[in-house]
Amino acid sequence: MIAVREATKTIVVIVALVAWMASAVAQESQQADVAATVRLKEEAEVGEGPVRLGQMAEIEADEQLGTRLAQVNLGLAPPSGSMRVITQGYIRLRLRRAGIEPSRLVFAGAERVMIQQPGPKITEGPKRVGAASGPDPPAAVLERGDRVVVVVRCGVVEVRAQGQSRGRGGVGDMIEVRILGTNKTAQACIVSSSEVEVRAN
Repeated sequence: MIAVREATKTIVVIVALVAWMASAVAQESQQADVAATVRLKEEAEVGEGPVRLGQMAEIEADEQLGTRLAQVNLGLAPPSGSMRVITQGYIRLRLRRAGIEPSRLVFAGAERVMIQQPGPKITEGPKRVGAASGPDPPAAVLERGDRVVVVVRCGVVEVRAQGQSRGRGGVGDMIEVRILGTNKTAQACIVSSSEVEVRAN
């Protein structure tokens, strides 16, 4: 009877050790699969021309990948004196287009970045009572009811369908769209005035 108990204890210890080792291997594998960390800023000032990821994020990666990530094109800068909001979802979209898989990156910091191109300094005159202060909101490129092309991507597979916007927003914003011919709706990232993208897990 004592021998059976000792054997049982030994088996329990062995099972616990195996479980611990499996957990440690899984954690190491997950860490090894992470290629870089992208820490987004809340605000960033940019110049004219294309906006690059390196202008709005701190990137922790090896030199080759870090340089590649920093040069990812996120579209044109907003007009002088105005601003634009770039969401994490839109950044993931542009990374895929650049051939970089976002699932291998760790995103930290802000969920969205407000970028602006400084305008010429203007001497302010007297303010009107009740006048709104602060920068104008980013321009909307889609209105509720607009027809759009809905692009659904899952890895290398891409499916396109006709849809209708059920919200209003600018490039990089998330809105709800309805797939025409069906009763299905989905959350999509605005790519342009005529296209949105749905990210399939």
